[in-house]
Amino acid sequence: MTQLSELERGIMLLQEGNSAKALPLLRKAYDENPLDPERKSYYGVVNALELGQVSQAIELCKQAVQGNPGSADLRFNLAQVYIKAGRKHDSVLALEEGIRLNPEHRAVDMLRHRLGIRRPPVIRHLSRKNVLNKYLGLLVHRVSQLQRRLPSG
Repeated sequence: MTQLSELERGIMLLQEGNSAKALPLLRKAYDENPLDPERKSYYGVVNALELGQVSQAIELCKQAVQGNPGSADLRFNLAQVYIKAGRKHDSVLALEEGIRLNPEHRAVDMLRHRLGIRRPPVIRHLSRKNVLNKYLGLLVHRVSQLQRRLPSG
């Protein structure tokens, strides 16, 4: 059995909702390498959640995204911090970018759902309530759920 690093343990605790225990681990991981985008981002999240330092957390998460612009995880972290800061619109933008980078990212999708963000209608020039849009939307949703269940490879 391999031993987890402070960063990995801190991320696990944070994902389990235990930001108080994650804080010292993520602080230590960040202090060891403050230029690493992943460490910077997770330290930013725990700073916002546990210490309420949202301005500093937003800055850390934005810098992390700039350091690794292809990471949906870092966009998710930025979105969480924006939510803590009461900036729903900015959170939605970060989540949309995260979904664009990785359409199968479960945490991004769950947070989008929790915020009440819906995908645009399949046929955009028709109303969301249009029968064709309703059934096409259901079909697209079911197909995407099936694709998630299929083994990748």
